[in-house]
Amino acid sequence: MNPPDVILTVSNDLSRDHEGWVLLAPYGDAPNAAVLENVDAFKAAFPQVAVDDQGCVQVIQRITLENSRRLADQFNGVLGKIKRFQRGAPIYLGHPDSPVNGSRYPDKAEKGLMQRLEARDDGLYGLPVFNAAGADLLNGDSKLFFSVRLSGQPTGEDAGRLVYEPTAYISAGLTPSPNLSSELLNTTPQMDKLKLVAAMAALGVTLDNSASDDAILTALAGLAPKLQGAATLANEKTSLLTERDQLKTQLDAATTEKTKLAGDLANEVKAHHSALIAGAVADGRITAAESEVWKRRLAADFANESPVLAKLPAKVKTTDRPAPAADATVENESPEGFVATVNRLATAGKPKGTAVMEAVRLNRGGYTAWLHAGQKPALS
Repeated sequence: MNPPDVILTVSNDLSRDHEGWVLLAPYGDAPNAAVLENVDAFKAAFPQVAVDDQGCVQVIQRITLENSRRLADQFNGVLGKIKRFQRGAPIYLGHPDSPVNGSRYPDKAEKGLMQRLEARDDGLYGLPVFNAAGADLLNGDSKLFFSVRLSGQPTGEDAGRLVYEPTAYISAGLTPSPNLSSELLNTTPQMDKLKLVAAMAALGVTLDNSASDDAILTALAGLAPKLQGAATLANEKTSLLTERDQLKTQLDAATTEKTKLAGDLANEVKAHHSALIAGAVADGRITAAESEVWKRRLAADFANESPVLAKLPAKVKTTDRPAPAADATVENESPEGFVATVNRLATAGKPKGTAVMEAVRLNRGGYTAWLHAGQKPALS
């Protein structure tokens, strides 16, 4: 028969360090008068231990660096986190969760949760997280102490008293009048197996409702690597999606730039072809009527047709033409000068296309500057 578990209620002044940690239990032995929940079961397990008329027994609660480390490792580990997910690690006003004297505490609402435990050189520390109700209590006028309930097991005797050491963290309470009493229970607190089995089934692990605690904990331990792997994959997925969106944005920008450059190149090619044809007309190598034919030939095969156009002999006499009239005055050889030549010819009544071709002939330097300008002045 296993000895009854004990609930060690350990109180300490609530003073937090700069990171929010509090001392829950200093190391050492503390004598306590424990109230028994089941006197008969306790007497059967420890017939030599005296129990008074009120159902109390004198015990020693022993807090050490070693058992505090085991307690913290259990609380902070994967299985401890899963247990807290099922049952929580609440902070109350007093101890309303106590099966022995919980009725003395009418306020059953949680004031926060214990986040982590840590065994330090001078005692067991906890990192509490308070909700709004807990913050109101801390900011009130009452001096409060932290009182933690720890499940314990007997490890020996000292001066005729049973010595109990903590084995698991249960809960914590805020109290203005701490006592160092211990409550002995006769059964180990059980997990809510139905809820836990249902949660395991949702994760793909099938267990019978009558599965033992060890079987459930073994199954939970096997899930830990899978859960960690799933979290890693989820993080990688998020990173890859972000990278994909960034690449798509870059691709869209590159596509837009490519379309613009293609349009600029097409306009540049057309302008170059027009200049070659205008020069051929001006030199008498082709007639104006042949311009459209040569535009198509240059567009279809520029590499082969442009040398042919350049080598054509003059067949139209240009030396007998009269000198250019006043409208042939050459403006300065700049992009703006070329546009001014075109505009002047167009204003004089020449069609736009004819004005451009004559401007190429009359202001060849301006046309060349306009052709290679980064931002070409518009031909209105």
